[in-house]
Amino acid sequence: MVDAGRRLPKGEVNWAMSGHHPVRIGLNRSFEEELGPDGVRAYVEALVATGQELAGRTTNQVADRLHERLDRAGIRVPALSYERSAEQLIESAGQLLVVSADGMVLHGVDRPTQPVQPDTEPTH
Repeated sequence: MVDAGRRLPKGEVNWAMSGHHPVRIGLNRSFEEELGPDGVRAYVEALVATGQELAGRTTNQVADRLHERLDRAGIRVPALSYERSAEQLIESAGQLLVVSADGMVLHGVDRPTQPVQPDTEPTH
């Protein structure tokens, strides 16, 4: 696992993974501020837990499961985000790299697969 709490380097990180590439989910500052630290933690936990339950599920089923988890945590995201996040989880086989707006790794995966820049366009 990537050490949660460390900052991503500004330069390239070489990742070599067999088969799937982890999805990189970058949070934006306003989303983080809206949720607060506990909400951000709950959001990441919902993504991780949902990513661990992909076997045999369709995109709609994964999206529904993520929606249920986020609802329980009191987190609302745009409707399209559930489906897009489900697609990304399936494409990456649940392998995640979640990064805060300031480049802090909130959740990581073994052996990164591609360059990661903390200052790219946030996805949430």
